[in-house]
Amino acid sequence: MLILLLVFGYVIIGIPSFDRNAPLASEMNQEYVSPVNRFIWLAFFAACLPFAISSGQKLRRLLLAAWPLVGLHVYFLLSATWALDPSTSARRILFAWVQILVAASLVTTIKKAQTLHKCIAFICFGGAVADLLIWIARPGYAMTSEGLAGFQEQKNSAGLLMMYGLLATGSFLLSWLSTGRRWVYVAECVLMFGLLLATKSKTSLVIVLLMPMLLAAGYRLRTASEVMQIFVAAFAVGIIGMSILAYMTWCAMSGQDIWSVLQGITFTSRTDIWSFMLDEISQRPILGAGYSSFWSIKPSLQPSLKTSMWFGSEANINEAHNGYLDLLATGGCVGFVLGIFVVGRYLYLSFKAIKYNRHRDKRASAFFSPETAIFHFSFMLALIIHNFTESNLFTGSGMIMVCFYFIAFDLEKWELYRKSDEDGVLSDDERARLGQKKKSFRSEHQPGTDMDARADPV
Repeated sequence: MLILLLVFGYVIIGIPSFDRNAPLASEMNQEYVSPVNRFIWLAFFAACLPFAISSGQKLRRLLLAAWPLVGLHVYFLLSATWALDPSTSARRILFAWVQILVAASLVTTIKKAQTLHKCIAFICFGGAVADLLIWIARPGYAMTSEGLAGFQEQKNSAGLLMMYGLLATGSFLLSWLSTGRRWVYVAECVLMFGLLLATKSKTSLVIVLLMPMLLAAGYRLRTASEVMQIFVAAFAVGIIGMSILAYMTWCAMSGQDIWSVLQGITFTSRTDIWSFMLDEISQRPILGAGYSSFWSIKPSLQPSLKTSMWFGSEANINEAHNGYLDLLATGGCVGFVLGIFVVGRYLYLSFKAIKYNRHRDKRASAFFSPETAIFHFSFMLALIIHNFTESNLFTGSGMIMVCFYFIAFDLEKWELYRKSDEDGVLSDDERARLGQKKKSFRSEHQPGTDMDARADPV
């Protein structure tokens, strides 16, 4: 538990420089993963080795269950061989593997399914308090010209912290709480929402305001049959697709430019970067530029330096401000399809967790409580929406990707528990050898049994 708190605490606060005028690593042709940062993560990895060794079988099962995520990063590892900057790409993907192994090792040691949720909520609130204190102590440092950044590198990172803190803490308000504890959670949410407004992070604010409606729709849909759920999803995708097709048809018939509707709309100058990214993607459409081998690499290899659209003279641009475009640029169509499949899988598992939560059997602590299931679902929804205007999808080593690794393994662990409960813990082969019948997940647990007392499937 202590290592888990230290990992999240470091991910959120990091190593503040207290000098926002200092040259950034990308401008100085330095690796954005600093030696100190690498040392700290290797120290976390070394601290997790005893857990990984003692729970080797559990860790192996968890990694095998997370084969889409593992397979995607194997592809990223291979992509370093054809990357624009192979050495930088190799260092960054190996660094990502260290984080994956740290996350998987720590998740295997978690005994209660709510521990990770509580840890994220606690650390996010701690980060909010730290940002508030630095704002009071050093207002000139904490408040930038664009908005409140606090201890973070920029205001969007601070907004992201407040957004996920609100999702983690706000979900607890949906559970049965004492009056005192409920007011504590309300006060925490008020503080983080106020700081979110101070960051002026529009994307994070919009997600927070939209999330109650999205969660309400998902919660209502959870009780529908699988056929109805597939129909609703297909209907939503079909409506969007037909609308785009109808608009393109109208533009073709009327001779209008399909982008005319966006004229004058720049999404704070993002459209210029997106246009540049589309040109670069078309040059390497299948395999891409290699994992994390597009931004913040050697200047002699930096793609935007070789065109008239170099943005460095105006600002330090080290992302496309669209996670899906960055994924296409670095992973190509292959990496993009694999990445979308991984995100879709964990969105699906988080949706299933809402349906199969601990209300089925309050003694089964391996199952998520309703509020934890809702947090996991809201985390995945926020990740998907946020990457339309920001870039934190399988890129770099930021706060969101580290949290995503933990959430992904937590969902895989939950799915293993669910399947083991459906099968009565034993596999079908083991049951056949013992001559037992398969137990249905929908059947009631026998009185006096407890999932914690049975074999651990993870």
